[in-house]
Amino acid sequence: MTVLWGTTSTQAEKKELMSAFIGSAAVETMLSLDNLVVFHQIFGTFKVPPSRRPGILVAGLPIMLVVRVTLFLSFHGVYTYVRVLFVLIGVFIIYQGVCVAYFSEDDDDNDDLSSNWIVKGVRGCFGNRMSTKYEGSAFYVRTPDGALQFTPLILVMVFIEASDLMFCIDGVSTIYVVGHTDLLAVVCGDCCAVLLVRALYPQLQGTVEIFPDLNYAVAATLVAVGVDMILTASKRELPVFVLVCFMVAVFIAGVVSSLVRGLISKTCADRKPATHDV
Repeated sequence: MTVLWGTTSTQAEKKELMSAFIGSAAVETMLSLDNLVVFHQIFGTFKVPPSRRPGILVAGLPIMLVVRVTLFLSFHGVYTYVRVLFVLIGVFIIYQGVCVAYFSEDDDDNDDLSSNWIVKGVRGCFGNRMSTKYEGSAFYVRTPDGALQFTPLILVMVFIEASDLMFCIDGVSTIYVVGHTDLLAVVCGDCCAVLLVRALYPQLQGTVEIFPDLNYAVAATLVAVGVDMILTASKRELPVFVLVCFMVAVFIAGVVSSLVRGLISKTCADRKPATHDV
């Protein structure tokens, strides 16, 4: 921001630059909050160990920054051709939301993905070149006979970056509507917001683990994001503030529900010994 500030000479130019930077950062921050929920679901689907998740987001930062700058420079040509993909991604995200709401994953401690339908599909195409177990933070390993074998971490990275690309297109389109008079300031504001939001993922992960009912909030958010992406394909988007307010509301409801349920369970547990003694 200091570098951008130095490129201006008049007070009016500085005010315009600051407005473009803050506006872009604010819009992207609100839009990127749902990215975290989708990232969390992808990590859960592939049973990525919690200690590895922030590292994957960091590893994808160079790709994310290059993609965003490229999209800002060629937005109009790209958006027309990929709009149809929003429907497919939206349906898949809604499906994931339903899975989160109705199916629990009791075997999260088992990181074997041999039963994962995505991994099985990839193994059907590439055979034993795709492993079903993680090898630390490695994307590929060498088998004892010297053959190259990819770990599921490479699939996680592909899904993370593919979903980020879809959200990036949606975000860039919204920012263009808000304003893009100073392209450099807008790009810098957008990238700073994305870096900030990705840094917040460990807090989301820890919060979901502490408050179990937040899984339902995650499910509701995924469904809302999927609907929004489908509407985007038909040129009808939900207002940003509506989606953000909905996310905040369901997450607060999840926290309150978890606290109330915990208090009820504790009260019932405390009464049982007393009833037994009588």
